[in-house]
Amino acid sequence: MADKTPERLEWAAATLAPGPADHILEVGCGHGVLLSLLAERLTTGTITAIDRSDKMVAAARARNAGHIASGKIAIRQAELASADFSGKTFDRILAVNVNVFWLKPARELAALRRLIDAEGKLFLFFEPPSPAQAEPIAEKLAANLEANGFRVAHKTFIVLGSAQGVCIVANPA
Repeated sequence: MADKTPERLEWAAATLAPGPADHILEVGCGHGVLLSLLAERLTTGTITAIDRSDKMVAAARARNAGHIASGKIAIRQAELASADFSGKTFDRILAVNVNVFWLKPARELAALRRLIDAEGKLFLFFEPPSPAQAEPIAEKLAANLEANGFRVAHKTFIVLGSAQGVCIVANPA
């Protein structure tokens, strides 16, 4: 029996809505479930994924071996703030439940400013432990983004079972 895809990841894939030729960066790819969902939507586009955990990188690589072999996905162990992408930029950048963005993200957001295409979009998804935390987290995210070179395009809230999901979409300012 196949594992059920978490609702938050189905929502993230639908919200990101990548074009077939998009170049995507996922920060904190975990087990690589979302990578699989996104890769199915690409034809000539690619996904680069990073995670700071060797264990998560190994799991994501195992789950996405076919997409890696085809060249559609590349996964590496790296910290966002110090990762080297050799001048590459991305059309869409996303992160799901990566807490640094609502804490003290200056270094990480500076890295994303260098990595996002001038017309690119940044998607930050969260599923807070309590629905009551959704709005405060969204406000903190928006303030952090605005203070670090991004313009918030919109905030989306969604009920995910007994939880609430938050997505902040931002563009380079």
